[in-house]
Amino acid sequence: MALRWTPQRFTTLRRWRIAVCIMLSLALTVTTFFVGVRKSVALTVDGKTRHVHTLSLSVDGLLREQRVNVKTHDFVDSSSGSLLKNNSHVVVHTAYEATITIDGKQVGFWTYATSADQLLALFKQNEKNAVKVTVDIKNVYNKLTGGFVINANGPVTVRADGKESIAPDGKQPAAAILDSQGITLDKDDRVSVEQDSNTTVLRITRITYTQSTREVAIPFSTRTINDDTLDEGTRVVDQQGVTGITTQYLKNTVADGHVESSEITKEIVTRDPQDEVIRIGTKKKEEPQASGASAEKNNSTSSDQNSTAQKNDQSQSQTDTQSQSSQNQSQTDKQAKAAQEAQKKAAAEAAAAAAQAEAQKRAAEQKAAQERAQAQARAAQQAQQQAQVQTGLWHPTVAQAKAYAQAAAAQYGWTGSNWSAIEWLWNRESSWRWNAQNSSSGAYGIPQALPGDKMSVYGANWRDDASIQINWGLNYIKQRYGTPLAAQAHSKSTGWY
Repeated sequence: MALRWTPQRFTTLRRWRIAVCIMLSLALTVTTFFVGVRKSVALTVDGKTRHVHTLSLSVDGLLREQRVNVKTHDFVDSSSGSLLKNNSHVVVHTAYEATITIDGKQVGFWTYATSADQLLALFKQNEKNAVKVTVDIKNVYNKLTGGFVINANGPVTVRADGKESIAPDGKQPAAAILDSQGITLDKDDRVSVEQDSNTTVLRITRITYTQSTREVAIPFSTRTINDDTLDEGTRVVDQQGVTGITTQYLKNTVADGHVESSEITKEIVTRDPQDEVIRIGTKKKEEPQASGASAEKNNSTSSDQNSTAQKNDQSQSQTDTQSQSSQNQSQTDKQAKAAQEAQKKAAAEAAAAAAQAEAQKRAAEQKAAQERAQAQARAAQQAQQQAQVQTGLWHPTVAQAKAYAQAAAAQYGWTGSNWSAIEWLWNRESSWRWNAQNSSSGAYGIPQALPGDKMSVYGANWRDDASIQINWGLNYIKQRYGTPLAAQAHSKSTGWY
């Protein structure tokens, strides 16, 4: 029997049809989404390439998904920028810190170069700055720090102990090349690689240590003594000053027979300084009293004349007058003498005070000179110790900073016009001064980071170490603008970047 049509049955069938259509549309949408979002990407990590499929929309998402741990100094590049597209190529270089020397200044340089000559080639573009760059090979028998090859494309000239030899196969680590030449390293010997014209040179610097001493003068002090037996202003040297001597014991670092540096290991005072003693006279010179004596004589003469003229009529009165005059004169003499004594005492006290002040001034000057000499010695020793531990680009010259920056930029692929853009940009921002600071905004350093402590992600010594500033600045340009040329264009149009 055929099913009978009813309104309820019609409504149910319609609802089923709508549900099926919705499900089909949703399935089609999801399929389309996954087909559109799912991408095939080439991922190269340290030279090894694999093809992966991903739904990630960004390079960072892909690296997290593939568990590629990217550290601060590692280099990441993508053919499609920070966003992923189908058939994008993402390249990751794991960086390590090599030690290079720029014009005698040791610097830690983060790089992914696989050979010493490749690392040196990053600096060759900066020939105009006339900087000398060498690569220091640390722990040549350790694969982590001395295992990369010296010259991937040719022979190596080995210079050691005043002799020169050729290693025909430079595509070997330093240890293998030295072994092939029969060269044995002592514990502290140095190994470095440099370019001499078109020749790759592996240089061995022999390091030895010697002991020596040197004498440093200790200034003497001056003491003054007031002496009231000497006339005022007289100076008599009772004891000549003698300079003291400190003997410093030194440990000298000798590089290939030449003293390179010296470290103070001990100091002993071998002769104490002897003070200079000076007596200063404070006795006041006596002044002549001719005017007082003349007045007394005149008074006496006048009194005698008056006494003779009136001796008969006024003898008693004259006797009384003479007695009173004598008493008055005696009182006047006493007062004059007391005044003179007071003047002498005041003058002596003033001279003594002046002499004491002069002595204190000289003693203070001597003490200040001793303190300055000691401070200079301490500063020199601290500077020497600090120089031994610093490996950053500490307070560089403009040429040193540019040499480092150009090599670091070359690792981003920024050469030619892109390097010229960086040079122009940072010349405008800071004139390539490591301590440049904007007085109004507080922006600091070669790239003018705002605030300056942003650069601390690359190292705590961002105020003094230009390598930290440069590494941060290059990464900032890459993340914000993509290329130095784009950053330059923005700076030209707005006045900042």
